[in-house]
Amino acid sequence: MRCRRASVSPTQVYLLAVVFRFVPPSILVARIFSAFWVFAACLLLGLLAVATYQKTIQTAFREVSDALARQGTVNQLVAARQMQKESAADAFVLSEARYREGIDPFLDALDAQRNYYTAQRAFALGRLTAALNQVELYRALGGDSLYPVSLAATAGR
Repeated sequence: MRCRRASVSPTQVYLLAVVFRFVPPSILVARIFSAFWVFAACLLLGLLAVATYQKTIQTAFREVSDALARQGTVNQLVAARQMQKESAADAFVLSEARYREGIDPFLDALDAQRNYYTAQRAFALGRLTAALNQVELYRALGGDSLYPVSLAATAGR
């Protein structure tokens, strides 16, 4: 891209000559330098604003990416704990039936029951983790913008 030559009118030349004639050169230099520093400061503030904006956007993309990655992992965890819970339930039913028939001692039935409750609790914690991850994904996508920060923080407690 080429720069075009500026056309200067005779009136502008005359006004410039008048300014240079009546204003001391030191004041002109000071004004030119102050204008330059104002320009540089405005340019720097603009660059800082752009950098801050870019950092905010990158953070938002990273948060969404992390939440989506966790979602797949958490869903697999919940499915595995569901199968573990079902397996523990079957073992508890079989152990209780064996105790009633007199094949196994009561301690084995109690142990199977404890394992079943542990599996139920692990499954519930997995579902809680999945729900919390959904909330984080919703928040990362900007879904909490309708509520003030104080309400969103107290709702999580």
